[in-house]
Amino acid sequence: MSRNRRSARSTLAIVLAAALVTTPAVVVPSLGAANIGPMAGVFADANPRASISKTKWHSDRHVSIWIKSPAMECGRQVQLLLPPNFKQRKNERFPVLYMLDGMRAATNYTGWIKYTNIIKKTAKSQMIIALPIGGASSFYTNWQKSPEKKNAMQWETFLTKELPDLLRRSWRANDVAGIAGLSMGGTAAVTLAERNPKLYRFVGSYSGYLDTTSDGMPEAIDKAMKEVKPNYSAEMMWGPYNNKNWKAHDPKLNTKALRGKSIYISSGTGNTGKYDKPSAISSIPEDHTAYMLELMANITSKTFAAEAKKQGVKMTTNFRETGTHSWRYWQDDFNDSLPQIQRALYGGKNSQNTRSATEKKAAPAPKPANCKPYGDIGAHLKNNPDVAKQLGPCTSDEYDVPEGRAQNFENGRLVWNSKTRAVRLEEKT
Repeated sequence: MSRNRRSARSTLAIVLAAALVTTPAVVVPSLGAANIGPMAGVFADANPRASISKTKWHSDRHVSIWIKSPAMECGRQVQLLLPPNFKQRKNERFPVLYMLDGMRAATNYTGWIKYTNIIKKTAKSQMIIALPIGGASSFYTNWQKSPEKKNAMQWETFLTKELPDLLRRSWRANDVAGIAGLSMGGTAAVTLAERNPKLYRFVGSYSGYLDTTSDGMPEAIDKAMKEVKPNYSAEMMWGPYNNKNWKAHDPKLNTKALRGKSIYISSGTGNTGKYDKPSAISSIPEDHTAYMLELMANITSKTFAAEAKKQGVKMTTNFRETGTHSWRYWQDDFNDSLPQIQRALYGGKNSQNTRSATEKKAAPAPKPANCKPYGDIGAHLKNNPDVAKQLGPCTSDEYDVPEGRAQNFENGRLVWNSKTRAVRLEEKT
């Protein structure tokens, strides 16, 4: 490698690192080793399966759970936003949307709840939203060598195996899921979906960095980690730069795994937008760090999208002409993607912005990997085996219709009336 090339690479790494750390406008508590999790290190002999050690209700649909994680070897807090009337709808199961934070993820709250209107915006959504707490500089991945004494840093195992299993056992989750995140969390969301393609039906990245192995990017990730967690190292995470493990975690190199999924990718350009204070330089915002952050997110997201197109992967892209790396834009992008998320996970109630009146009546959900009748619809089939035989296997999970809930089958559909609790058979014509 030439001397000039090494110099350019070093300079690029420094610039990228500055553009990977979350904007300092967001105030976050100190992230020391002692704060890695509310229950860190309190148990040594965890059960083979993750279990709940504590539950705290904030409202009828907002709850915090503390989980003993064998994979992480410590306790983790996860906050849940539940569907409306979840407690009353005891026989129903729901899809799950996992939402990930950014590089400076706090240890006692999720930025999605603190800085956006996600609680209000999803008040009528028929899905469970799971928001892991913590994970600063972790990229929500399995680390080869943990830098924490009381945390094994096996995030992928926790998020893709332990947590989904626990939510199915204890919180009536079904087998349908989606995952999304901002900045570092956007990188992780796409990577986790590529590495676990059977688990997720929807994947979203809001200002994520979707190219992790191009020249200068590994060094930039390392510097960004150290900005938040000085004892962290990118090589402790995935090993020597650009080895097989790095390539296995590069979103742009593994786009084939996303074929057939509902995908939403967004970013701004970094230029001064409606939420930014302008500087003396035309189009450049006063917050130069947030500008560089979003510029790099934009470049890498477009690189990812171009590669995905080559591989025949379709997606929704929202590449805004302005806007920096900040929460108000992420709130807007999440709100813009919500109808797509709803359609992907359960058929999509409250998706008026992008669906016709005819679509609203039927609202069929895409065929899930393992659908199963539950509640009154399931009871009706159990008590009427001839009807079950006539209908054949299910082709969707339950979804909302004006009168209640419905489920599609190979030869028709069943509709449950929320007022009369009667189940009506509609044969396929």
